[in-house]
Amino acid sequence: MTWNVVYHTGGVEAFVLTLPSGLLARYLRLTDMMLEFGPNLRQEVAEDPSQGTEACQGALGSGQEIMKHSALKKAALRKPAVRAEYEALGPEFELLRQILNARSKAGLSQADVAERMGTHAPAITRLEAALSSGKHSPSVDTLKRYARAVGCELQIKLVRSKVRFARSARAS
Repeated sequence: MTWNVVYHTGGVEAFVLTLPSGLLARYLRLTDMMLEFGPNLRQEVAEDPSQGTEACQGALGSGQEIMKHSALKKAALRKPAVRAEYEALGPEFELLRQILNARSKAGLSQADVAERMGTHAPAITRLEAALSSGKHSPSVDTLKRYARAVGCELQIKLVRSKVRFARSARAS
């Protein structure tokens, strides 16, 4: 299923672009995830996305400009502070992307994953939402259990950073 995010007025675009850098970067990452997984990241969606778009376009008439998310994102990422925040969120959202992909490929609902993990569906909703909100980081044990529930294994690795930190002088 293909999803689209469009902004129907310049006022919406202007408002979004005035958000503080960190909030704007998180908004862009969440919108990227919606484009990939649909508008409801917390549970499965069984709707036809074209219905909403057609209804909005019909209500607007043909005289108003429609901006796509890709154009807004390009404008936002021209700001160095937004780009830095956006890039800093990359690993967090990559983990969310992998979790959602694994659950989708396994053909499982949040309730199915919860049952396999021996917990309740709201716990899985909170786990997936925590990765998109940045308010809580799940434990490695929880991620291992989730991975097993969706037929995967968790692998964690450290990769040499492109950013070098100066060594601190040791006291004699």
